[in-house]
Amino acid sequence: MIQIAQFFISNEQLTSGAPAHGEGDAWHWAVQFTPAHGGTWIDTTLTASRELTLNPAQIVWLGALDNLNDRQAHTWRQTILRAPTTNQGGLGGNDLPAGYLYDHATHTETIVYFPPDSLQWSPHRFYELTLREVIEYRPTPRYGLGLVPNTPNPNFTFPPGKHRFRFWYKQSPLAATPDPWVAQRRLIDAVAPLLDPQPTLIPDAPTWDELAHSTLSDLHNEACWIEASGKQGLRAYVKGSSAIGRDEQTGFELMTQLDVLLPLLHWRERTGAAGADSLIERLLDAVRAYQIIDPHHYLPNHYPYQPTDTFMDTWYFYENALVKLPWVAHLTGDSDLRQTFLTALDGAREFGAKTRHLLPLFADAKGWQARGSLLNAGVSGMFAAGCWLAYQMTDNVNYGRCPTGAHDDHAAAAAPVDA
Repeated sequence: MIQIAQFFISNEQLTSGAPAHGEGDAWHWAVQFTPAHGGTWIDTTLTASRELTLNPAQIVWLGALDNLNDRQAHTWRQTILRAPTTNQGGLGGNDLPAGYLYDHATHTETIVYFPPDSLQWSPHRFYELTLREVIEYRPTPRYGLGLVPNTPNPNFTFPPGKHRFRFWYKQSPLAATPDPWVAQRRLIDAVAPLLDPQPTLIPDAPTWDELAHSTLSDLHNEACWIEASGKQGLRAYVKGSSAIGRDEQTGFELMTQLDVLLPLLHWRERTGAAGADSLIERLLDAVRAYQIIDPHHYLPNHYPYQPTDTFMDTWYFYENALVKLPWVAHLTGDSDLRQTFLTALDGAREFGAKTRHLLPLFADAKGWQARGSLLNAGVSGMFAAGCWLAYQMTDNVNYGRCPTGAHDDHAAAAAPVDA
């Protein structure tokens, strides 16, 4: 059975392919089934003559659920891929709205995909929704896979008019239980033909080239810049852009400078254009204002800073110092920035050894200690990237052997670093 909002489609209706429909007080709905790429598009139109409040969950119900089986055997053997991707704090983003569930009981895989343009009824798109396995205990226990609200109030308000709910659904037999990597490959292979090979342009929308040149013009506006302790840098938030006062900052951030500087350097190298040269020099001057905080081998994100400012959000340190900075050093041939990167990498290696590469979200470079309990799994990839970039820049094989797992923590502490 398939549930779309609070309307239900039986298996008989689904297999027959005949349009399904229903009506209520001041509303009616109709569903069209369209085979495509081995699955089926399920396209529902809800027409309301007055404002409606309802739960917009869209679920493929897969089978009945026994409570004991659920708790002790059933769900442990399923392979599930959820969306959206979340950080260590559980905060989701707007990424590919597709999900996967392999059911060991029936040796069946189920894949669902919700095209982003079908979420126009959701003001914040994917932010308030989760695509995952669903378990219901009342009135009849059952389990399934679908898109469900993730907020305390699951109801959405639909104004009078037409509203569209659309998703693609596919079920296939599969004898062997897939691990998450195999499941992900099968999910991507199934969904890829449904995606536009080229982005669909909105009529009269500015081109990327126009956007780039307008952005370049905007960056020359002095409203984008701020002076702090004798140095100028791009503001993280332009005046008037923040409702919570972040535009009142009296300094600037390294991440902002690198986020703008690095693509400008790539653009200049690729095109040979000199239109951004003055901006590049201005941004390089801001980046050079940052110096390693010794003896901790730490590069801060905010400016100005004090030698005691060693507390960090690790995302900023790893992305700034280990990924973007070495690229800037490479593209500019700046040996000082190169050495800053290598010194910061020493700090990251020390931190990895101390944490067995279970890298935290917050840390203190003074002693390289974790602060708080949340992990930051994403920065492990940045650490690995930094090691590889250092190896490419120096030909020092010790960088190429930078450990990326807890089993190498002793090697991390002992490995020499000879730049």
